[in-house]
Amino acid sequence: MAALFMVSFVALSANAQINKEVQVKITGWENNCTFDNYTLMQTGFSYAEKILESNVSGYVCTMEKGGVDGYVTVLSDELTNPAVSPIIPAQNVKIKHVDSTAVSAWVCALSNTLATTYTNVASGQTLFEKDDYTVCTVGGSTQLEVTVPASLPVGTYTGDMIFTIY
Repeated sequence: MAALFMVSFVALSANAQINKEVQVKITGWENNCTFDNYTLMQTGFSYAEKILESNVSGYVCTMEKGGVDGYVTVLSDELTNPAVSPIIPAQNVKIKHVDSTAVSAWVCALSNTLATTYTNVASGQTLFEKDDYTVCTVGGSTQLEVTVPASLPVGTYTGDMIFTIY
């Protein structure tokens, strides 16, 4: 009877299934953008408010992270001059798309893109967003509009236009 038990055990062992996990890791891919510069905007002193427009500045974003929530935001900073206390408030800085955002390489669907009309970005806006789990290169161009308050002292006012890549 002991011999019969051994034969049954060998038969069960021969049919056992063993699964091994296979892993593939893709590294080194991140989302990144390059932005052209905005040139100096200028006007003369005025007792009236002035509206200035910047040059058209292009950008290219390579969105290769491939996860969820791939997007770029834009936020204006106030424009200051260290010699005087009056400022150009952040809400006086607006941005718009000149050339609509377009996919130039690979495939992804874009949504939530910044308008082609001037938009206040003092509290931040989405420049563009892509769909989840895709990789692509996105390009476009933007232009700024800055409203200079009346009677602002003469000088150069600077601040940042902050683009954040997610």
